Amino acid sequence: MKRIFPILALLISLTACKKEPVLKDTPVKDEDSTIQEPVFAYGNLSGTIYPAGAAEKITLTSDSDPNVAAALQLDAITGDFHGWELKPGAYHLIVSLKTGYTLKITDYPFQITEGQTTAIGTIKADEKSPEPDKKYSFSYKLNGSRESFGGKCTYTGTDLKISGKRSEGTYQQLGYNIFESTISVSGVTGPGDYAAVMTYMTTKNTIGYRTWGSAAEGGSAKVTVTAIDPVSKKISGSFTATLVPIAGTNGTLKVTEGTFNITY
Repeated sequence: MKRIFPILALLISLTACKKEPVLKDTPVKDEDSTIQEPVFAYGNLSGTIYPAGAAEKITLTSDSDPNVAAALQLDAITGDFHGWELKPGAYHLIVSLKTGYTLKITDYPFQITEGQTTAIGTIKADEKSPEPDKKYSFSYKLNGSRESFGGKCTYTGTDLKISGKRSEGTYQQLGYNIFESTISVSGVTGPGDYAAVMTYMTTKNTIGYRTWGSAAEGGSAKVTVTAIDPVSKKISGSFTATLVPIAGTNGTLKVTEGTFNITY
């Protein structure tokens, strides 16, 4: 009996110290310490600057992130601008104008909401010098921005055609753009109002041409001939038009304060 008690005590001691075996193929689970980023939907921004050519640059800044300062792409013809995939929060829109334009407010605060497009609307700048340059014989405002050409004219006694072409930048270099405009009027026999056809084309912001015209549905053009001098062969007058997209573009263009005083 004396030998049994030491053996029982040894068995109890071994049982108490026994641990669960760790299998080699059993992975050890560590606590996941990865911080999950919050899930949210982005928002967008849209707006228009008027006149289209008034702004030099439009910059977007964030109230919550000082590193956000992005220049928005501005359509030089329509004046439209957009901001895509913006994080929800408070922002500011800073408008830098070209020489000759002014704004009462240049800093526009706005809020971006998840999954929505915030519409700033139209930011209207005032033109400091609205009068056209007198050296140009063919001039008008296109969506509020002055377009001027050294025009060419043909007048047969009934059919009048005025065309102008200009460029900006250096030929065959990045940033070189062409602008062309044409007005055609039939049945011109003297001073008076006439229905006309007008087209406007530019290579700006595209490969090839962007074209608008008055002959397409929704467009119109009107010419008022004020004087015809058959001795000096000079014709003068004014015009207005609504130009709708024809190819490579969108958005309607308004032609106002058009004038011509040109030799044919």
